[in-house]
Amino acid sequence: MRQFAPEARGHGVPEVIVAVARENGNIRPRVALIEILASGFCIGTGGSVGCEGPIVQIGASLDALFGILCNLLVSSISAHPGLYAIVGMGAVVVGTTHGVLSAIVIVYELTEDYQIILPIMAAADLSTIVSSFLNPESIYHKKLSRRGVRLARGHDVHRVEHVMVRHDPLFPQRAAF
Repeated sequence: MRQFAPEARGHGVPEVIVAVARENGNIRPRVALIEILASGFCIGTGGSVGCEGPIVQIGASLDALFGILCNLLVSSISAHPGLYAIVGMGAVVVGTTHGVLSAIVIVYELTEDYQIILPIMAAADLSTIVSSFLNPESIYHKKLSRRGVRLARGHDVHRVEHVMVRHDPLFPQRAAF
């Protein structure tokens, strides 16, 4: 792995940040291939590997390639490939974890540029739509459901809807706020 794509080593997020900050967002597409193969092999053989790092590197490298292609084809209206990498990283995180707001905030914190909010919001929306059709469970829910843990959404909210404030012993009826 080190000989074929040395930038695929490590946890994922720091390597993407370095590639965007120092390498003009040039992340070779082979990083995605190496991460898919290495993570699949490690998980398939029972090894322990984090899922966020490979997800981030795969999304960033594929979208950096998309950004490079856009710059070659329509350079007058295309953005920097590094921005495509960051937005792609966020979109893939949204699609796999279903954490839309978290990914948007993380991408903004990484870039500290308010102009990236609209692209990451659009990419997050598209990623949410596509991932909900492909697989309605996030990677975290899928891991729990494989272990037999069933999470029912909405039941706690349903219970809260039927609690009346006047029945709450903590708030007397004539309390002055």
